[in-house]
Amino acid sequence: MLQKELAASEEAKQYQLWGDLLLAHQNDVRQGQQSVTLQNFFEGQETPALVTIPLDPRLDAVGNANRIFHKYHKLRRALALVPPQIEQNAAEIATIEQLLADLMLADTPPEVALVKAEAQAAGYMRGVKGAAKPAQKQQKQAPHKGKGGKQAKGKPVPPGGGVPLHAQSREGFTILIGKNSRQNEEVTFHQATSNDMWLHARGVPGSHVIIKAGGRDIPRSTIEQAASLAAWYSQARGSTSVPVDYTLQRYVRHMKGGGPGIVIYEHERTLYAEPRGIE
Repeated sequence: MLQKELAASEEAKQYQLWGDLLLAHQNDVRQGQQSVTLQNFFEGQETPALVTIPLDPRLDAVGNANRIFHKYHKLRRALALVPPQIEQNAAEIATIEQLLADLMLADTPPEVALVKAEAQAAGYMRGVKGAAKPAQKQQKQAPHKGKGGKQAKGKPVPPGGGVPLHAQSREGFTILIGKNSRQNEEVTFHQATSNDMWLHARGVPGSHVIIKAGGRDIPRSTIEQAASLAAWYSQARGSTSVPVDYTLQRYVRHMKGGGPGIVIYEHERTLYAEPRGIE
């Protein structure tokens, strides 16, 4: 994709140059020519390079320039659509990879059912007619609200993700662990505050881990313990040493176009941790 974008960008620059040269040298171009070779004095070289431009013999210099500029603008419009498409593709890939990690981390049939419901809600699976909906009770308790606080009709309510894991560090800090996309969303954006510590295995899908600071400085040993949990509840669980990023919650935000719990972050530091579950 990037190679095609680069090639199209270079082609657009070439068309722009051809059009500019034809207008600058229009007195040197005659109607009926198949091509013309002109000096490219735009580059400011002492000896201008020669540029050969294919022409439509039915048109004069201005007509050929307009035809070439039309191609140039068409390419520029197409190139403007490429970055959003790349961004959308990246968000969708991240969502799918996270759902696969959710399935890997699911330990019980209800947790597997939650992942399945999430995949169906995201449009990656078809629902089975008559199948039970694992998050149905939660949906009734928290209906989707439309404008004016009224319940929206005809829109499916996203499934709940269950209850995130809680652990206690050796120094008495509460650690929250999301085991799936919805739980990641919950711990990061609803249960964490801006000064809490956020951790995630680097470069792989997995759990969001939060250390509740409670206004205190978080000791290194607690960060290392939470990092081991982030490594364990990730796709890198089978490794002996996993890079784990950590930053403050205030530096974590949703990835544009991504599903629940799909984020980007900054100001992170990285440490290596041995994957360990809750002891």
